[in-house]
Amino acid sequence: MKNTQKDIKLSHVNIFSGLLILLTTFIFSCEPKEDIIIEEEGDLPALAVLFEADYINHAWGYQHNGWFLDNHGRVRKYEMPDREEWNTPDNDGYISKESLEANYDLANTLAGEVSRGIVRQQEDLIAGAIDGEMSDPVNRAADMGGFGWYCYSWDADKEMYKRQTLGVTGDWEQFNLAPDAQALLKWLQTIQVD
Repeated sequence: MKNTQKDIKLSHVNIFSGLLILLTTFIFSCEPKEDIIIEEEGDLPALAVLFEADYINHAWGYQHNGWFLDNHGRVRKYEMPDREEWNTPDNDGYISKESLEANYDLANTLAGEVSRGIVRQQEDLIAGAIDGEMSDPVNRAADMGGFGWYCYSWDADKEMYKRQTLGVTGDWEQFNLAPDAQALLKWLQTIQVD
């Protein structure tokens, strides 16, 4: 049987229509990146804030800025969050998941990303930094404010995060003396956020 030009054109139209249907189905079946659900990992919540660098100064006006690093390697920065909206850990360093996530949401600028492999290596050091012995605070200046570096650990029993100070500089200087804390502090200080 001989194919006519009309049959060949219809064949091309059918192939094109089929590909268009497949492509459309594929596009609409894919979820946008923002809507991907992140599964919980072990005892960690799906979104785990692991590290924070924070600067606060009350001299000559209020200044507050810093950044968070989460378990997916995202570095999100915040500048001058409203004091009324900012949640502070209790005296033992504990903060609820909801309160920390509310702070994280105030860090609304993606400032960079760190490889998840590197983040996981550093995350392994957090256990050795939690409850590390702190050096005595030393007064270094006045009106400089304070720059602090912190790690967070999820306490499954309390269902809260524990914020552990790794180091603070500025008006007062104090450091976590645990070797893992010192390694984390040195690493966090290499992360540059503009």
